[in-house]
Amino acid sequence: MRKVKVAYIGGGSLFVPSVINGISKAMKDSNQEYNVELVLFDIAPEKQEPMKDYGDLISDYYKIPLYVSTSDDRKKAIEGADIVIISVSLKEELDKLNNIVRQIGLASWHPDGLGVIGEAILLAPFHRNLARDIKDLAPNSWILTLVNPTDVLSGFMNKAFGVHCLGLCVEVDGLRGALGYYFNIDPGKITIYHAGVNHDGWVLDIIVEGRSVYKDWLERFTEIIKDPNFHPGNYMIPVISQLTNHIKSSGYHNWPYRIDSIPHDEIIWSRWRGKRERHINALRKALKERIPIRDPEHIHPEDSLLNYPLTGESIGRLIRSKALNTNEIISLQLKNNGSISNFPSECIVEVPVLVNANVIKGISMGDLPDWLGGYTKLLAIQRYLIIEYLIEPDLKKLKQALSVLPMLENTENLITFANFMHKNFVKDLA
Repeated sequence: MRKVKVAYIGGGSLFVPSVINGISKAMKDSNQEYNVELVLFDIAPEKQEPMKDYGDLISDYYKIPLYVSTSDDRKKAIEGADIVIISVSLKEELDKLNNIVRQIGLASWHPDGLGVIGEAILLAPFHRNLARDIKDLAPNSWILTLVNPTDVLSGFMNKAFGVHCLGLCVEVDGLRGALGYYFNIDPGKITIYHAGVNHDGWVLDIIVEGRSVYKDWLERFTEIIKDPNFHPGNYMIPVISQLTNHIKSSGYHNWPYRIDSIPHDEIIWSRWRGKRERHINALRKALKERIPIRDPEHIHPEDSLLNYPLTGESIGRLIRSKALNTNEIISLQLKNNGSISNFPSECIVEVPVLVNANVIKGISMGDLPDWLGGYTKLLAIQRYLIIEYLIEPDLKKLKQALSVLPMLENTENLITFANFMHKNFVKDLA
C-alpha cells in the first residue's frame, strides 16, 4: 500500500484540524487505499498535542490508515517527507514590521501593497533555513507554504534552493465557499478559473457541474447583500463586479480598489467576531465527545467550526494525488511558464494547477485583459524583483521593485523605506 509522509511545520496551528478532516475525506472518497503519516512539529510542543489527539480520533472514527505523530526535532519531522506544509505565524517578525511602518510614517501602507515587500524581507530568513533542511532531508518533496506573501516566499525557495515549493492561499477556496453559500450550491461542485497573483487575481469563469454560470451570477451578485447572513467583507463582490463585470479571486481582498461603502459599523462586524474561540471550542468538544468536527449544512464559510475547511480539503486531495497518481485541479502559486500568456514567464502566478504524482503544471488561462489585470501584471513583476533581491540583496534591485508601482507611497517614503530595510536587514539575507 502506498504511503505518504507529510511533515507539518507549525503543527500547533488551528488549521491542522481542517487538514486532518481534508485528508480523511480524500481517503474515504478514494476507491484505492493508501497510508498517510502526518508528523507535526511546532516550537510550542504543547499546542500540537491536541492536534495529534484529533488525528487519532479521526483515524479511529473512520477506520482509515492515517497515523499522526509529533516531533520535537524539525529535521526529524522533515526527513524523508513526501510533502512539507509550512503554516507558521512568525508574529515577532510581523510586529517588527508594524513598528517600522510607524517609525517611518508610511501614509499608504497596506498588507497587499508595500506590506508584501516588508513581509518578504523579514520572513525570508526563516524560509531560507527551512529550505536548506528540506533540500538535504527531503529533496524530492512537494512544499506548500501558507505563509504570506506565499507567492514571493515560494518563488524564493524554488529559485534559491531548487526545491519544489508551491504557494497555497486560502482565498480562492474561500470564495468558492462563499459563492456556494449565497447561491445554495455545494462548493465541491464549483470550479473557479482564475488568473493573477497572491491576494490579487481575477475570476475568468465559474463552472458548476459542467456549465458556465459566471454570466448569470454577474447579474445576481447585487442580490447577495440581502442575504440575512451576508458577510460585510464580501461587499467588494457586488461592487467590483458592477465596475469591471468581473470579480476578484478573493472575496475579501479588494485592494487596490477603494470601496468606501464597505460597512464599518461595529454592530455589523460583531456578528462575525470570535472565530478563533469557536475553532478552539469545537476542537475541545470533539476531543471530549470523540466525534469529528462537522459543520451544519449550508452555512457561510465564516461561520465554520473549522479554519478554512475547503483549503483543508484541497490539501487532502493533493496528498491523495501524490499517493495514487490521480489528477487533481487545485488553486496554487507557481512559476508562470505561460499559464497567463501575457505575463512574464518567470514570475509567480496563482492559477488552477494540474497535480498528479509526476506533474505539477499550471493550466493555461490565456491572456488576462490588460485593462483589467494590468496592475496585477505589475504586481507580478514587482514580486519577482523582490525574489531576486532576497537571493542577491542589492539596494538598486530593491528600489527597482518599488519603482514598478510608485503610486503605492510618496516617493520620499519609498526611498526611506528601501534604505531602512536594506540597511537593517541585508545581513539577515546573507
